[in-house]
Amino acid sequence: GGTCVLSTVCVAKGAEKIDFTPLKVEYMEKFSAAGKTTSGYIKRENRPTQSDVLVSRFIDRPLRPMIPEGFTKEVQVLNSVLSYDFFATGDTLAM
Repeated sequence: GGTCVLSTVCVAKGAEKIDFTPLKVEYMEKFSAAGKTTSGYIKRENRPTQSDVLVSRFIDRPLRPMIPEGFTKEVQVLNSVLSYDFFATGDTLAM
């Protein structure tokens, strides 16, 4: 299919003195991935939709147990849907 997801992972250089791993997971689907543009008064896609938040949580839950004990560097996992073909969904590719 033509669905393409860009997944990036960034890790901070220094470890923080905390007792947990700060993990941030984001999943974003934009209208431009499907070839659509927003029109009208509101032209920006502001906050994530409810389905974007749920997909982010679905990605977060299996990742947390894989992080070793004592790892305290900040980690960001960003998933952006670049193109969408209406056959393969971007959320399954991001997971």
